[in-house]
Amino acid sequence: MEFQGFKDCGTDKVVFIRFLGRQYAHDPEGRLGTLTAPDGTVLTYAELDGPPAGAEGTGVRHQDQEIWRSSADIENYLYIVYDSGFTQRWPRAEVRCER
Repeated sequence: MEFQGFKDCGTDKVVFIRFLGRQYAHDPEGRLGTLTAPDGTVLTYAELDGPPAGAEGTGVRHQDQEIWRSSADIENYLYIVYDSGFTQRWPRAEVRCER
């Protein structure tokens, strides 16, 4: 499920996806601040030429995009792969908005 953030929480320019019980964010401007994994690793949004080696498509599509995941980093990242090959790496972002 994809949804837009909320203006009153400062996340209205961020798009979130809930996938397999985790939340990931499309936040190229860094509005959410520094995101970190439970082990303290900093997680970042990135635009890539293609999905990482070992990543697999999930079959979940919207228009010209498909959600991909990699067993090597599914805890921290989700990949949005366009038919052109252009890929966005969305970091895990378990942020909450108390409205």
